[in-house]
Amino acid sequence: MRFIILLLLMITLSNADFKEPLFENIDYSKISLEFQDDVKEIWERVRNININEKIENLDYRLKWILNIIVIFIVLMVLRYKHINTYRIYQKFKSINNRPSDYKAFLEIGDIYVKEIEYDKAIFFYQRSIELNPNHLKTYFNLAKVYIKDEQYNKAKESLRKAIEINPIQEYKNIFDYLDSVVIINQLVYQNQPFTKKYSFEKAKEYAKNLRLGGYDDWRLPTKRELKKLITKEKNKGKNGDYYIDKDFVNNLESFACFWTSKEKKSSTSLLINFHSGLETYYDKSDYWYVLCVR
Repeated sequence: MRFIILLLLMITLSNADFKEPLFENIDYSKISLEFQDDVKEIWERVRNININEKIENLDYRLKWILNIIVIFIVLMVLRYKHINTYRIYQKFKSINNRPSDYKAFLEIGDIYVKEIEYDKAIFFYQRSIELNPNHLKTYFNLAKVYIKDEQYNKAKESLRKAIEINPIQEYKNIFDYLDSVVIINQLVYQNQPFTKKYSFEKAKEYAKNLRLGGYDDWRLPTKRELKKLITKEKNKGKNGDYYIDKDFVNNLESFACFWTSKEKKSSTSLLINFHSGLETYYDKSDYWYVLCVR
């Protein structure tokens, strides 16, 4: 069908008349004999026409074809939505006949993921798990939709259960990555035990060479990015109390100062102190902690 439409479009465009006077004096009966010279000349002159003039001088048939293409695209989108609605309807019929059919609930969840209706997808995945708590694919699909919905702790829990059923390396890699980062508004923060200190230049080198979760685009955070982690109240960690998001608190050492990428002149750079919740400039030769982002 698409091939036929494209073929009709090409035929129509090849027969289209243009209002541009340039084309009025061409003898089309001789075009095959004078192809090399005439077409070359026409092409050179057409190239010099202002693009707005070209659009204005399009034949009405071309505009009609463009409208048809738009309508065709809209119909394809509506058809896609209709197919998914029909598929959901068929799965509901299956559930009515076999209420314990966990695969039907799983497949409905998959359809809702494609429709970007994550709440509904999660509901049907969870129902599928209730019916069959040992089905590996359901846990993995549930973890993926939790990640799409930015519910990362729940994604880790689903992956943990999937790994208990079958310790597939792919699942382990995803779990280890989620367990070593915190994702806030699509910005990924490194979150591992922060035990080693670096000078500012060494900190930049560390970030550049960091390979975590298969990614190599880590960098030092900006002042704004790091200050987003500061909380109004202190959170209690195993090494002290800190003004930092609770997901990080147990990975901090006692005096938790971290480099940002903000520099002042050539000798100092900005630090965020999560123990006090304050910021200050320190000499670049001093050694402090690094929390990378990507």
